[in-house]
Amino acid sequence: MVWDGVEALDNEVDAGTQTRIRLHSRRLVERGTRWLLNNRPQPLELAETVEFFAERVEQVWAQLPKLLRGADLDWYQKIHDELTGAGVPEELATRVAGFSSAFPTLDIVSVADRTGKEPLDVAEVYYDLADRLRITQLMDRIIELPRADRWQSMARAAIREDLYAAHAAVTADVLAAGNGSSTPQQRFQLWERKNAALLGRARTTLEEIHNSDSFDLANLSVAMRTMRTLLRSHS
Repeated sequence: MVWDGVEALDNEVDAGTQTRIRLHSRRLVERGTRWLLNNRPQPLELAETVEFFAERVEQVWAQLPKLLRGADLDWYQKIHDELTGAGVPEELATRVAGFSSAFPTLDIVSVADRTGKEPLDVAEVYYDLADRLRITQLMDRIIELPRADRWQSMARAAIREDLYAAHAAVTADVLAAGNGSSTPQQRFQLWERKNAALLGRARTTLEEIHNSDSFDLANLSVAMRTMRTLLRSHS
C-alpha cells in the first residue's frame, strides 16, 4: 500500500519527499526483518509468521497515535505535519508517521501472546512506559551513536536491541500488576510501589545520564544495565 501510494505521487509532490517516505519504509522493513531473525524460531516459516502477527500488529497500528505519549507522540505529529504540508495525502502521511512507533508492535504482540493479554492492553502499557521512563529519549541517544566501522555498528545495534528487549520485559512485569480493569497508570503505580527502591535508584542514574553533555557507548551501556535492574524483582 505504501509503495503504491508513493508511486502515485509522481509529479504531485517533490522527489525528496518521495525518497524520504521510501527511506522510512525501508528502515521499518530492515528493523522488522532483524527482529524476526533474532526473536522467532529458525528457519522462519513465512506463512505461519505472517498469520501470527498480521492481524494483531494491524490492530495496534490502527490505534496510533491514540496510544502514543510524550516524545513518541511529538515525533509522530512532526512527521505527519511535514508530510501533509508537502502535499502527501492524509491516509499515507498517517501510515508513514507511525512507522517508528509501529516497529515495537512485534514485541507488543509477543508479550500479549506470552501473557494472555489483549494486544491493545499491552500496547497501552508499553507506550505509557516509554514516556514515564523516558525510554524513547534513551533510544534516540543510542540511534545517534557513531557507525564509523562494522564494530561500532554492531555495538550500536546490540545495545538498541537490548533496550527493546528490556522495554518489553518491563511491560510484561507492569501488566502483571492490577487487574483486568486497571488503567496503565494504575498498573504502573502498583508496580512502582512494589519496586520503589529499585526504581528510585534507576531513575537517579538515568537522570544523570540524560543530563550528560555527551552520549557514548560507555554511559549508554550503564543506562542499559540500569534498565535491566528493573527486572530483578521477578528474576
